Amino acid sequence: MVNGVIGEVTVIEVKSKNGIRPLTTNVSNFQMGPIRCGNMIACVLCLALMSDSSRGEGESPSVKTEVVPASNNADSSSKYQLRYKFDSGQFLHYDVSDQILLVTQQAGVSVETRQDNRVSKHYRVVSVDNESAEAVVEPIIDRIQMKGKISDQPEVNFDSQSNDIVPTEFQRHKDAIGKPLVRFRFSPVGKLVSVQPVDKDLPKWLMSADGKIDNKLNFLIPLPEEPIAVGYRWKEKYDQMVPVGKGLNQQIPFMKQYELVSVSDGIATIKFKTSVLAVLDDAKIQGQLAQQIPSGVIEFDLERGMIRSRVTTTNETVVNAFGPQTLLKVAGKSTESIPSTNSVIQQTGFSKRESSNKSIEK
Repeated sequence: MVNGVIGEVTVIEVKSKNGIRPLTTNVSNFQMGPIRCGNMIACVLCLALMSDSSRGEGESPSVKTEVVPASNNADSSSKYQLRYKFDSGQFLHYDVSDQILLVTQQAGVSVETRQDNRVSKHYRVVSVDNESAEAVVEPIIDRIQMKGKISDQPEVNFDSQSNDIVPTEFQRHKDAIGKPLVRFRFSPVGKLVSVQPVDKDLPKWLMSADGKIDNKLNFLIPLPEEPIAVGYRWKEKYDQMVPVGKGLNQQIPFMKQYELVSVSDGIATIKFKTSVLAVLDDAKIQGQLAQQIPSGVIEFDLERGMIRSRVTTTNETVVNAFGPQTLLKVAGKSTESIPSTNSVIQQTGFSKRESSNKSIEK
């Protein structure tokens, strides 16, 4: 069974003279741009792979990850083994719905940006190693629908299935529909083993990840090595470089903590939250991190070895994010789940519908 892959909250980007950035110090520069994902498949992995423009040209993301048990009050009476179960040739389809509200206030001017994104995608298990059970997984986007509106400006719409002229900022997304870009090799506990680009027209930082282990590209959640009971907690620690101005970056430590809160009818419910493990006195840095500390709930199918669904939320307010007397508010929700059979037929056609049903139906 191919694994459920869930992205995080999609964020609105801001265009500046140097390109697209998640934040800006001038609210008058706000324009609607392509979406950007919080951790490679905030909602859509391939979109982030195509254009994560917040990085410099040729710059590689810097992330170090450590997965360790956390203190817990687990009930040891019943324990469960959480494992991804990969089957070569399997397909698994997902529908993603993202809503984001971003409000900025500066010099008495308030700008409200709303974005609603809907994505249909599927994952194919290319191969599975018989000895290690490691699998090569290939994500593909089937359809993208995006709506965006800034204050009283006209709404911007994009649908990859439409025959209308595609705005320049969405052309890369249109070109990626139905096209494999990267293959990922995963262990049964969700550890990223390697990355293999399969398309030559990718950002330099992604091409440089070929053959390397870069956990920022991992779109699975880490699972404990040992069987666990309800109440067990485990955490993932990682460092990430954040731009601080003048071409300089600062390494910021993060932690995601997971907890198995219940198991019912073979479905494990896992809650998670993200924390910054550093005291940040600079409000501008806090503003950049506002979109990177989500929390959420995951449903994991123990028998099939897959994430069945995930709901991720972000709700942060940062005072002085752009300087004195400014404010940034970010509120977002991302939901990913297995679609109905009819939706799969509509997006991918009958032949893949048959393979998909093997993943979706008992």
